Amino acid sequence: MNRKFSILQIYRGIAAILVVLYHFTKLFYRQHNGLVLFNNFFDFGGYIGVDFFFVLSGFIITYNHYPDIGNPNKLLPYFIKRLVRVYPIYWFFFCIYLVLLFFTQRLFFSEHNFPYFFKSFFLIYQPGFPVMMVAWSLCFEVFFYCCFGYSIILSKRFAIFISIIWLSVILIYNILFKDTLLSYPFFVFILNINVGRFLLGCVAGYLVLTYKAISSTWFLLAGIVSLTLYFNINGSNWNVNALLETMSFVFIIIGSTNLEKHFPFKDLFIKIGDASYVLYLFHVLPISMFSRSMVHLGISPTGNIFYINCYCILGLVVIIYLSILIHNCIEKPLTNRLKELLLSVSKV
Repeated sequence: MNRKFSILQIYRGIAAILVVLYHFTKLFYRQHNGLVLFNNFFDFGGYIGVDFFFVLSGFIITYNHYPDIGNPNKLLPYFIKRLVRVYPIYWFFFCIYLVLLFFTQRLFFSEHNFPYFFKSFFLIYQPGFPVMMVAWSLCFEVFFYCCFGYSIILSKRFAIFISIIWLSVILIYNILFKDTLLSYPFFVFILNINVGRFLLGCVAGYLVLTYKAISSTWFLLAGIVSLTLYFNINGSNWNVNALLETMSFVFIIIGSTNLEKHFPFKDLFIKIGDASYVLYLFHVLPISMFSRSMVHLGISPTGNIFYINCYCILGLVVIIYLSILIHNCIEKPLTNRLKELLLSVSKV
């Protein structure tokens, strides 16, 4: 199948930009004594962007690989494609980050043991943040990819049954029994609402594959309305709110799959969407550099906030440009070459 929805790539690019703007606001606030960027407008961007990525990943994996379920011969090619997509460019940035940590924060190494670095390197879940803090979400991503991969050796009917049971347990636990299993990290992980987001993305992918007529703009409208509702309510149960947010993304994705029409700056946002993984891994370091260099450039943190915001927008543009450059010059050729090599070896 492997259809690439342009509109979803655009959404991916927008979500990545929201994450970057969120980290701009947080880093500048922390490093410049409470400096408030953009009137805190993008304070929601970090979790909204990452949550959307979780749902979108479940949708895309299901849409592209659901036909593979029940065919064990597809298991090895699936894992090769997924692992090549995640690890090579992550290891590239991980090594850079590790070298920088060694020269700037050597105490960091004495505070952590080998298993911590090993799990961070292979994106294995552990309590707390990994070496690269943004990689916490990738631990969920890799776990989900592995679970979906093992479903390939099952029959479609059994895989659907297991997924429904797992999703139901996640929703019941998070809505009714949240925090009752905190002493069991494994349960905290596999019953995390983020895993539920992947699975709800799978549901969206299955529905679009199975019921062609479901890709209606009415779903898009419902998603926009429910997301608006989410932003305007303050429920007592955080996870009920999280479910409303997630269902908004499910509706938006389903309703957008037939929207391949003109979009302002469509080509640019597709390029950003293509480079969104690099942008996600790369952006924290240059944001920190922009923050630290601001005073050296004569921009006072207590000065005109308009000029400071413009400086940050310039930083955003530079980070996006460098991310696209790294994607085109390093990530894309590297992953394509490794994929071709490993797939050809697997056929021998």
